[in-house]
Amino acid sequence: MREVCRQTADWNANGVFPTSVAVNISPLQFRKCDLVETVRAATEEFGVDAGVLEFEITEGLVIENADYVAETLQNLRAMGVKISIDDFGTGYSSLAYLSKFPVDKLKVDRFFVNGIPGNRTHEMIASTVVHLARSLDIEVVVEGVETEAQLRFFDTLSCDELQGYYFSRPVSPAAFIQWLVDYQPKLPEIWAAAQ
Repeated sequence: MREVCRQTADWNANGVFPTSVAVNISPLQFRKCDLVETVRAATEEFGVDAGVLEFEITEGLVIENADYVAETLQNLRAMGVKISIDDFGTGYSSLAYLSKFPVDKLKVDRFFVNGIPGNRTHEMIASTVVHLARSLDIEVVVEGVETEAQLRFFDTLSCDELQGYYFSRPVSPAAFIQWLVDYQPKLPEIWAAAQ
């Protein structure tokens, strides 16, 4: 957590202000540390707004000690941290989680994206997840977008965010700054091509 906040502060010092920095949170982190205090200490140490942090949790995490997890997530959210459920639809999917836990985003698992377009079942599941999230005022992130055809498909569903190799392979924190400088001006062209 300290490294995430240190890196975010470094980007900010270089004039880069990400709207969110996603962090995978493991069940071990929930069990072994006071996550709320850890986040509070790291954000204060590096002068980072907790509202820029987005914690990605798996569906498996929420079935372990659900009351404790719910309380911790509520406390994190009160600090401004966003909560997203990663790999939605491939684990212990339960609609009860969406009502019990403070969820800001659902991430559609890349498994369903792989067959799109063309796999009718994957298209219907992805569409259903998107519509479910929309009806609950939860943002939708689609993982694993690798082709322009996938971009077009999910653009028709008005998803909030797309991620995948179509946009970039993983890069180092330093390379991210250059990627942003090079890539950001191209975004309007990419969206126009997808229409």
